[in-house]
Amino acid sequence: MIFFEYVYRWWAIGKTYYPIGGMQKIADTIKQIALDNSCVILVNTKVNEIITENKKVQGIKTKNGDIYYADKYYAVTALMPIPYEYSNSWNTFGTKKRKKEYYKLKNEVQNILLNRICEKLGDDNKNSITYAELGTPLTFERYTNSTKGSFMGFAYEQKNYRKFLNQKTEIPGLYLVGQWTFPGFGIAGVMASGYYLAKELLKKDAIDLEKEYIEYYINL
Repeated sequence: MIFFEYVYRWWAIGKTYYPIGGMQKIADTIKQIALDNSCVILVNTKVNEIITENKKVQGIKTKNGDIYYADKYYAVTALMPIPYEYSNSWNTFGTKKRKKEYYKLKNEVQNILLNRICEKLGDDNKNSITYAELGTPLTFERYTNSTKGSFMGFAYEQKNYRKFLNQKTEIPGLYLVGQWTFPGFGIAGVMASGYYLAKELLKKDAIDLEKEYIEYYINL
């Protein structure tokens, strides 16, 4: 995963970065962060069983009989339609360079949004937050290479209704999926674009993907 992120940056951004201390430094840093937060790291430890309750993973049991339960944290995503041009393009003034003014504004906006969310959901929700991170349109642009950080493909306007790229291309064996293709934007739309393309391609081998999909989840 780390390797491909670097390859992506070479293609999309045209800049090459290499961590000081080598690639191993990334794994070592993650390990140290885990230790600093009272995490337990087990090396060369075989897991014999994944513990589940109500069809949800709760922990693991190792070969020597030790049991480790996972902390019950939940990831929550909140979407706020704040434009790319907000406050002089998030205090970058069109340069796309993230300096201290950018991070200051980003932090201020994050705190405002969190406070508004917690006003609706109550103190229990506020006290349960262990980590929060705001992704601005510039963040999306940086990591996806989509103009102005678009995460929904074509602008969601009436004139663009039913505007999608064809999943089939003129190049044999090359197909497209994602936010710009049918059925389009959002996580569900992107996943569905892959599903429907796979379904179409598997027809050639007389494989009914929809039938297998339904049977698989019924038997869980």
